[in-house]
Amino acid sequence: MNSTSSPKLSGKRVLCVDPSLTATGLVVFEVTDCDLKCLHIETFSAKVKTMTGIRQRSEEQRLFSTKIDEVCRAYEISVICSEFPHGSQSNAAAVSLSMVTSVLTGYCVGRNLKLYFYSQFDSKMNFIGTQIDIKDLVVLTALKHYQKYGYIKPKTKKDSEATADAIAVFDLYLRNFHPVVWNVVHGRVSSI
Repeated sequence: MNSTSSPKLSGKRVLCVDPSLTATGLVVFEVTDCDLKCLHIETFSAKVKTMTGIRQRSEEQRLFSTKIDEVCRAYEISVICSEFPHGSQSNAAAVSLSMVTSVLTGYCVGRNLKLYFYSQFDSKMNFIGTQIDIKDLVVLTALKHYQKYGYIKPKTKKDSEATADAIAVFDLYLRNFHPVVWNVVHGRVSSI
């Protein structure tokens, strides 16, 4: 877990999620009409190898739910944006799809939070200009645009990719709901 200590900007706090059973990327940003700050960077695994069947899936869902709740409460999250779960037509992909969508939807309804899902295609087209998921390019683009706002690249390749994918989702949220800040982040205007 990596947190930055900084004064609160008094803006919206957004939890960005790149869901996976093996390496979920979580990044928290605080955004105002004129500023942006990365407050938290983390990856975690909800994969359980010691159980099988429904017990395994229930425990994975519990771990995912617990982590989302922990981060949302710690950072007073008001918005969650997540990449829509995807993958091959495997059992793990189907489990991830149902678990992530149900946990995040139920959590946001219960806590009265806004929730936005973005497809991998849309977030990558917005972030790197191609639908092809080029992991190294996503990581470099995350550093290029968000390092100055407090994003610190995790040490491992898997963790860097997961958090950069979460930032790609946030970037599309930012473009849709805070276009002035998005233009500053991308250097289209120098400041607000």
